[in-house]
Amino acid sequence: MYLLLLFLLMYFLGGTSLASDNIEVSTSVDKNEITVGDIIEYNVTVKFDKDFKLDFPEKGLNLGEFELLDFSKSESEAEGLVVRNYIYKISIYNTGDFELPFVEFQYIDRDGKEKIKKTEKPCKIKVKSILPEDANDIRDIKSPREFINPFPYSLVFIIILLVIIILLFIFIGLRIYFTINKRKEIISPLLSPEVEAYKALDELVSSDLLNNGEIKEFYIRLSDIIRRYVERRFNIMTFEKTTEEIMAQIERREEERIIIDSLNTLLMDFDLVKFAKFIPSMNECSGHVLKCRNFVEKTTPEEKPLEEVLSSKETGGN
Repeated sequence: MYLLLLFLLMYFLGGTSLASDNIEVSTSVDKNEITVGDIIEYNVTVKFDKDFKLDFPEKGLNLGEFELLDFSKSESEAEGLVVRNYIYKISIYNTGDFELPFVEFQYIDRDGKEKIKKTEKPCKIKVKSILPEDANDIRDIKSPREFINPFPYSLVFIIILLVIIILLFIFIGLRIYFTINKRKEIISPLLSPEVEAYKALDELVSSDLLNNGEIKEFYIRLSDIIRRYVERRFNIMTFEKTTEEIMAQIERREEERIIIDSLNTLLMDFDLVKFAKFIPSMNECSGHVLKCRNFVEKTTPEEKPLEEVLSSKETGGN
């Protein structure tokens, strides 16, 4: 009775061991003899239980001295086992007898144990030269032939170089000539603040800004004309200054109240159009130009009569 139980236990354990090792691996090549550079199809077929997990290197498989050109794989089922084919397109560029290394990989069986599977023998391949067997070794290199240039490139190069040098001398000579004979620029005298302002106002009115509906640009230029005039007339900074900053400078000069109020009104009106998107009518635009002319006229100092100037000089001389 005890012997029977022992036999059944051993049979059960033996059956479990066989099941857990239910994995096969085989290799094959489509040809065992090739010439240098021929492509070989190398197949690795693994049959294993569905519950097994393979850790196969695939593209990282050790191919020895052979070079991997392409890789693919396929999978099917047969007799309750998974059949997985790994197909390698390989080649080699040396002659002689070679062996594809043993295929070795890890897998986990249904009991969760890590194991190693390895092929029993490698694939042998003979590689022959593409030259006939009675062919001699590589011939000696022939001595180089002298190259005769049919076109005189060197002559063309010399001509081009001479032309460049001549042109360079001509350019330098003309530069020196015009530098020596350059006329002095006539510097036009600086216009007085009021004349400059009147001229700028006339040019602004003659422009097509209002006719083209560019009212904001018209007022930006009108504001710049007055700021330029005030800067020159009262010797203060106006550009890149706010209206409040300009008025603070004017008030410190203790100018007449009517001048301060007129300038403040003009600048405030300009700011409404420039920043508050106020759109004045054509009559209002003309009115602002007239106000600018009046402001320039009121702030222009009166010229003294010639007699008074001469008299003051004589008095000063005595």
